[in-house]
Amino acid sequence: MFNNLMNSRQMLKTIMAQKALTYEKLAELLTAKTGRKYTATALSGKLYRGMLRYDELYIIANEFGYKIKLEKEI
Repeated sequence: MFNNLMNSRQMLKTIMAQKALTYEKLAELLTAKTGRKYTATALSGKLYRGMLRYDELYIIANEFGYKIKLEKEI
């Protein structure tokens, strides 16, 4: 599904489109899973600036049945 050139913003936008998610829903999910307060505006800003952390993307991907896989090129 995800190609090797996708960044975290593109990955998250793909998940959001497929699952009909809003930034508000993602902010609620991250707040519930991490205990840190997230807002839709802050989350959108993180994506725009390319500052979404791996653990944040991992939580979202995992919640909706996706795996993030790191493979070494041969």
